[in-house]
Amino acid sequence: MKLKYESIEKLEEGFEKTKRSILHVDLENWKYLINNPDETIKIGETVFTEKHDI
Repeated sequence: MKLKYESIEKLEEGFEKTKRSILHVDLENWKYLINNPDETIKIGETVFTEKHDI
């Protein structure tokens, strides 16, 4: 996260200015990891489609 946002303060500022949900998720994850340093967070993606046979 430090590579992406430089500091938690900059991430907080960015979220306050834009209210983008991805910044909120990253901020909550960062706070969680500060309090739980032995945990890992798995990042995944969900694809929504109207077709049922991908």
